[in-house]
Amino acid sequence: MQAGQAWPLDDTFHALLMVSANDAAYALAEAASGSVEAFAAAMNTAAARYGMRDSRFADPAGLDDTSASQGGGKASAYDLAIAARNALAVPDIVQISGLGEYHFTGPDGHEHRLPQHQQAARSRYPGAMGLKTGYTRLAATRSSPRPCGTDGP
Repeated sequence: MQAGQAWPLDDTFHALLMVSANDAAYALAEAASGSVEAFAAAMNTAAARYGMRDSRFADPAGLDDTSASQGGGKASAYDLAIAARNALAVPDIVQISGLGEYHFTGPDGHEHRLPQHQQAARSRYPGAMGLKTGYTRLAATRSSPRPCGTDGP
């Protein structure tokens, strides 16, 4: 996505859910709440309502480095499982997440192909439904996991 482009909501959701498109996450956050900061506040309110107790949301793309909005957030595996359970209750999310690939013509006039980033997990675990397509270096290298419900993320 480029600044000033208007992308159809359906294509934007596909990009977010299939290839973890950070630009789509930011655009959707701003469209939903007016700003990234307001979206983060709404996410934290929703997280508390759903019983997610070990996470703090700040960046709609889940970034946690110096480029992240508000210094980035943190989420526990327990809380991500709660989020996934709620997401899988939405038929459109299940449908998009289950696709192998998606094709569309963008507002730039070019054809785009989005491959499903969860295909490897699905081929190893029949029936698996993956939702998390991205990662961060910090999350991938964290060496001191704590049990959920302890003193925060």
